[in-house]
Amino acid sequence: MAETSFKKLLLKIKADEFREFILHQAIQDPDFETEVRVYFASKDAGIDQVKMYRSLVESIIEKNSDRGYINYRSAYAVSSQIDSLTGNGYLFAHKGDFRGAFKVAKALLLPTTEIIQECDDSSGSIGGSISYIISLIESVAEEDLVSGGVHEELFQFLKNELRNSLYFDYGDFGDDLFSIFHSLAIRLGKNEEYPQFVGELISIQRGGFSKERGAHFKTMLIDFFQKVGQHDKADRLISENMDIVAVRKAELMKQLAQKEYKSAKNLIEEGISIAKAKGNLGTVIDWQKDLLHIATLERDTTSVRQVSKNLAFDRGLDRTYYLQWKSTYTDEEWKPLIEEFISERTAQVLAEQNRLSRNLWSTNDALLMELGPIYIEENMWDRLLTLVQNARSLRSVLEYHPHLYGHFPDAMMDMYIPLFLKKGELANDRSAYAELARLMKKVMKDIPSGSARIKAIAQQLREKFPRRPAMLDELSKL
Repeated sequence: MAETSFKKLLLKIKADEFREFILHQAIQDPDFETEVRVYFASKDAGIDQVKMYRSLVESIIEKNSDRGYINYRSAYAVSSQIDSLTGNGYLFAHKGDFRGAFKVAKALLLPTTEIIQECDDSSGSIGGSISYIISLIESVAEEDLVSGGVHEELFQFLKNELRNSLYFDYGDFGDDLFSIFHSLAIRLGKNEEYPQFVGELISIQRGGFSKERGAHFKTMLIDFFQKVGQHDKADRLISENMDIVAVRKAELMKQLAQKEYKSAKNLIEEGISIAKAKGNLGTVIDWQKDLLHIATLERDTTSVRQVSKNLAFDRGLDRTYYLQWKSTYTDEEWKPLIEEFISERTAQVLAEQNRLSRNLWSTNDALLMELGPIYIEENMWDRLLTLVQNARSLRSVLEYHPHLYGHFPDAMMDMYIPLFLKKGELANDRSAYAELARLMKKVMKDIPSGSARIKAIAQQLREKFPRRPAMLDELSKL
């Protein structure tokens, strides 16, 4: 209602009255004058919009920095003001003035990105402002109504900016800009200029361009050749760069789509060899997952068993792959097999611990780490209890508490009592006392039959350490 009334009022005001009001406000408030100049900059051919916006950014930085550094609180203020300027660019775009929108983005991109070098941006506000500007650039690049001249200017602008490693050193800004540049190159048919420039980026050694980034550029160049119909060049680049995971993966997807499983497996095996030579164990695991996928498609039970078993025990125990391995056997087949596997694992752990000259407790911990997850999957609760008892640590008891307390409440209490007493004797500040009380409460809740024993330990600690008021306070909450 108020908005409608305000609009009616504006319609009653004459143009001369508006001008008089604006001049009055500008005299009273210099910031208001700046806002008017920025908003109507396109009306004055004598105004250099890029220069004006950069000057405004410099002013914002100067007002909010301490000897050039912007702290955590000020970063948000700077971000808000720059976002306001960027908003003008979006307004220009909404009105169809895409050149004006581009000028705003062009003016703000580099100075805003430079801010991130000298500020506490742990809140991500400055990074958000940079992304906001990049999104404005992307909207202009993707707009079909933009004249070819603006797109060409934007292409050349990005080409120049991408030589600056700053965009790549402080986040994904460089990758985002390159993605826009890549799309523009396809739109504008830059069949010579784009590949030449990408080659330049790849060859740059200074400025922090890593091997991984160079690989990404090559992958994008392959995509470019394919999109513009230069398939011979794409195929040549693919064959020369099969050591790049993304390139090999793309070829793998083609082979899988055509159900050429033998060729696909060859690609994977070569990829595994390359990854092992480079020490990229994570990549090896990814390729093994692809092997498992193919083995499943081919219903190759032998391969499914082999690969799923490897993946199940790559780092700890991966339950998904463990169950996939197990699902390939009948119950009758599985029971002796898992027993044999447990025996092998136990022998390996003991041999390794003996080689390292570890003590008995370390050996028990190692066995618990290796076999505990298996015992949980196989519901071998008595064996798990034995390992936990031998480990003799509160950490181990608590880790396996959810699996054991329902089966062996008394045995669990027998372990908790001395461990809680020891923890209380070693505790020396309120946080440690509070943690002890919290653990005691949890065990009392899960094993009500042991509450009296835990309360007795608490009382024993209170009597033993009467001059620790923080301990008395925390334990009294039991």
